[in-house]
Amino acid sequence: MKNVLGLVFILVLYSCSSSGSEETTHGNSGDSSVSKKASDLTVTTSSGKSIIISETHPNGMSLSNLKIYSSSIADSVVAVDVDPVSSVLTGDLDADGYQEIYVITTAAGSGSYGNIVGAVIMGDSILVPVAFPAFDPGVKTFEGYMGSDSFYVEGNMLMRSFPVYKKADVNSTTTGEKMLVGYRLMKKGNKFLLLEAKN
Repeated sequence: MKNVLGLVFILVLYSCSSSGSEETTHGNSGDSSVSKKASDLTVTTSSGKSIIISETHPNGMSLSNLKIYSSSIADSVVAVDVDPVSSVLTGDLDADGYQEIYVITTAAGSGSYGNIVGAVIMGDSILVPVAFPAFDPGVKTFEGYMGSDSFYVEGNMLMRSFPVYKKADVNSTTTGEKMLVGYRLMKKGNKFLLLEAKN
């Protein structure tokens, strides 16, 4: 009877120690725990390719490390210390028959500034990063820009919509209209870029 009770006790201890899935690590000071919980999202492209977007938070939940990869592709696209993922889009903006992956990231806080980490699947076999232009307050397109972006794919363009703020507006309220900016996927040498479409 004692042997049976001992075995049950060992099994209970083992199940308790292995049930947690969240990995944590202590900072250099040893006084706080930084979450490293990972979340994975799998997207299936129109050609049937499974692409995994892995997000971890080694420096806190307001910053993310991203890895875009596939078990059938040797290459991967990595981004470090970017804003957390809010959504993922697919689209064939260069009309080559293979969809690209566009990971939308959104800054924490009232502004909700948007950004993109993109990946092109060249020939359905090679993953290549897509460069997205950094926000430039001096560009006329972004006069009155204070974040609150939304992104979507329309045809062969990636569209960005955001409210335009006037000088008297506060971050939570805008009296301006919506601005819509379109981006086309361009290849320059071996690099892919999302560039603002000029009408």
